[in-house]
Amino acid sequence: MGRELYFLDELKVELAVRRFRACDVSKPESALSIFEDIVPGNNPVAKEMPYERFSDYETLLKALQSDDPSRYRQLHKGTEFFFMSWLAYDMRNYEQAMYYMNAAVAEDKGNFGENWKSMPASDFFFLETPPTSVMARTIELTREALCRQINRFSSIPQILPITMGDVIDKFVKVIIDRKSSLITAFYTFLLEYEERYNELLLRSGHGGSMEPHLLHLFKGGLIFESLLKVVYPRTDSKPDSRTLKKLFDDEDLKKDFPVEVDTYANSLRKIIDDMGDDSSLQSAFNTTSKLRNASGHNLIWDDIFIDPANYQRLFEQEMNAIFYIISKKFIGLQGT
Repeated sequence: MGRELYFLDELKVELAVRRFRACDVSKPESALSIFEDIVPGNNPVAKEMPYERFSDYETLLKALQSDDPSRYRQLHKGTEFFFMSWLAYDMRNYEQAMYYMNAAVAEDKGNFGENWKSMPASDFFFLETPPTSVMARTIELTREALCRQINRFSSIPQILPITMGDVIDKFVKVIIDRKSSLITAFYTFLLEYEERYNELLLRSGHGGSMEPHLLHLFKGGLIFESLLKVVYPRTDSKPDSRTLKKLFDDEDLKKDFPVEVDTYANSLRKIIDDMGDDSSLQSAFNTTSKLRNASGHNLIWDDIFIDPANYQRLFEQEMNAIFYIISKKFIGLQGT
């Protein structure tokens, strides 16, 4: 089979393949007859061998896909992708977790239409924990991480506070139907922060690679730019808003966010120095724009992360910039 099995064995995989060949893949419930007494599932209380469980799911799905690619495409795999996402989360591979959770949503939408919002995958994206949710511990961890950032942002002087309900109901639930990659990126950016920050705390004072931290900050800048392009789309009269610099020339954007944004910096130290201790709209937009361009064009910069607090400050400025857009353009607060 080419891959080690843990909770499964070759006989179980072969049994799943035989069931797959015999079932009616046009019916979503057929998946249950294939997987119900074979797949390893996950422990709802605590992490327990997530890599081994994930690997078995992957091996099993690959066996079905290899057996008949056409039938595999038709087979409903929402539950399996849901569990793979949950297990990837337990491995702290948040990008993979969001990928498979979104794949589960896509399966649910394709097979159940608008009823996808009553399926388990929606609980994660909407950060809801009904009594039946097996994924409650993971949802709560994500909710707590988002709540910390919302509370921090809402404590900025002169800011109109936002709430978790605002972000989920007026942003996540709106965007996920048409721009789901923005939501998966937003959650990944949020969840990866503590991983990247802890890496900096643990490394030597002699420094080291900045690649994962720059790529993480680049993701924050890309989310910021993508959100702006969603709320200020290109039109026949605005054909040049493809770059971030051009985007800030948009008259509608200037009315909503009357700031002069600088998108260039010749060093990370200059970005930090220009930012100061300011959490204003101007500072957040400036810092995020400079980071988006700096991290998107070069991995070789001055290592300002010898002090991990610098990384924290840059992350928080990018979150602020994202929240400023959400507050104004999705929640509808006019004082931000």
